[in-house]
Amino acid sequence: MDTMNITVSTIDNNISSSNMEDSENLSIQSIFYLILGGLGGLGNGLTLIVFLSSQSLRNKQINIFLINQSVADFLCCVVLMITYKDTVGREIITIYLKKG
Repeated sequence: MDTMNITVSTIDNNISSSNMEDSENLSIQSIFYLILGGLGGLGNGLTLIVFLSSQSLRNKQINIFLINQSVADFLCCVVLMITYKDTVGREIITIYLKKG
């Protein structure tokens, strides 16, 4: 009888510690992706503002290519932050539902 109780409590402790590690990994990943997406969006946004504010910068073909790349990268950063936020939200809910 004692062996069965020890085994069940050991399993419960392992599940609790793995949930804790998952939560810590998610928070570290969330901070990383928030910083990455924020800096990417800020940098590309400023690049677009500079290129679009000056008429002389918009006339050269290489600058048009850079504007195109900035728009594409800016949109990727925005999509990264939006989709990752939704994914992390679902994973956090799943972790807490497994606890209960």
